[in-house]
Amino acid sequence: LIGRYSHGKTALVNALFELDDEFKLPEGESIVTSKVTRVEFNHDIATPRCFKCLIDDTKKQVEIEELKLSVSGKVMTDDSSINFYEMKLPAKKQFAKIFADKKINLIDMPGLGGVYTRDTAKTRKYIENCDLLLVTIKLLDIDNAASTLEPYINSLSIPIIPVLTFLDEWKSEKDNQFKVCKEYVNLINKARELLRLSNSSLANCLDLIAVSAPRNEGIVALRENLLNFITKQNLAIKKIENEIDQIILPTPHAVLKAVELLSKGYLGEKGLGEIVIIDIGGATTDVYSICSGSPKRADVILK
Repeated sequence: LIGRYSHGKTALVNALFELDDEFKLPEGESIVTSKVTRVEFNHDIATPRCFKCLIDDTKKQVEIEELKLSVSGKVMTDDSSINFYEMKLPAKKQFAKIFADKKINLIDMPGLGGVYTRDTAKTRKYIENCDLLLVTIKLLDIDNAASTLEPYINSLSIPIIPVLTFLDEWKSEKDNQFKVCKEYVNLINKARELLRLSNSSLANCLDLIAVSAPRNEGIVALRENLLNFITKQNLAIKKIENEIDQIILPTPHAVLKAVELLSKGYLGEKGLGEIVIIDIGGATTDVYSICSGSPKRADVILK
């Protein structure tokens, strides 16, 4: 999760996972995330477990209030020995439970353009190791957001979901160019147009969505977008593969690979040639075939 500082990143996390007040990450007008914070949801704990992860690859457990003060930059101490912070939170709400089940973690980056993002190369390295990038863009500050974000996201190969934050300011008393938008779809089109005028690659992202974390507007739609991505990309399988250093295959795919080996052979073992296999299961019956598809009858011509 990245975004320009004070563009609502942390408030989005708190709303997305419906975090209780005691578990919430520090948010507010004068609060700026000072260090990378890794958030993990866990079924097996009832209270948060928080750590300072040091540059020497060791961890030091801290109380959640101490971590909140440190992450928010409110405590002026030497944190040069800290690589990142880690929060293990109880998986209480449904969306958090999904992340726990699928072993998906969230990385909250320091606000871009602020005093805590001096090392662009290090920040980009974190980003490149993610499976999906959520990008926050303050609705009434699109120009600044686009120019700040572009060096970090330009030419990235990972999927990006841009999120317009502070949707509640759309129809507020503030003077803004979105007041002419009568419907939500008009607002999205206007935002995309502004991103395009700013030469931002975010203008090409299909899943542009607007939310208001304080009012919980658009949060359900954002959860659905994330779940669709997680399902399509098989993120859970990829995470397990990384942990066990082996390939995980869904059963139908594994059977197809086995049938292919049976047909073509392996190493010095000759295969059976063209073959059809029927796999009768409890709920489904699958039919697999390995063949050239060429006609076998003399009176059939392939064109």
